[in-house]
Amino acid sequence: MSADSDRRPSRRGRPAAAAPARSDSGFSLLEVLAALTILAIALSALYGSFGTAIRARDSAGHRLAAAQLAESLLSEQLLNRGIKPATSSGRVGAYQWEIAIRPFEEERPAAQGRAKSSFERKDQERTTPPPADQWKLVEISVTVIWPRNRSIRLDTLHLARVQ
Repeated sequence: MSADSDRRPSRRGRPAAAAPARSDSGFSLLEVLAALTILAIALSALYGSFGTAIRARDSAGHRLAAAQLAESLLSEQLLNRGIKPATSSGRVGAYQWEIAIRPFEEERPAAQGRAKSSFERKDQERTTPPPADQWKLVEISVTVIWPRNRSIRLDTLHLARVQ
C-alpha cells in the first residue's frame, strides 16, 4: 500500500489531506482539576506562612522598640547624680513604662541550726546604719509594656549616693 492509497480523493480528483489522528499528548479534565487542587492547597499554605512571617516581624519590631525605650530610660536614670528610691511611670506612644528604684537587699540563706563563722559574727557586729551621704547599692528596674500585654523588663544594680 502506498501513502496515497490511504487518502481519499477530493472532489477535484486530488487526494485530500489526511484527517489529524486523535492525539493522547494533551491533559484530561480530571488531570487539570487535580493540578489546580494541588496548586490551591500549596498557595494557601504559602499565604499562611507569609501571614506568620508578617506577625513575627511586627512582634520583633515592637520588642526592639520597647527594648530601646527601656535602655534609654535606664541610661537616663544612671546619669542622675542623686538617686532616690521611688517609682515613676509614663507613656510614649503605645508603650507604657515604669521605673522602680529601691535599695538593694541581698537575700542571704538563713543559717539553720549551724554555728556562725567568725566572718558572720563580725558582719553582724557592723550593723550600725551607714551615714546618709555614703554610697549605697540600689536596684533599678525598668518595665515597658505594649499592646496585647507584652512586656520587657531590664534590671541593674548601681552604686550611688542615696538621697
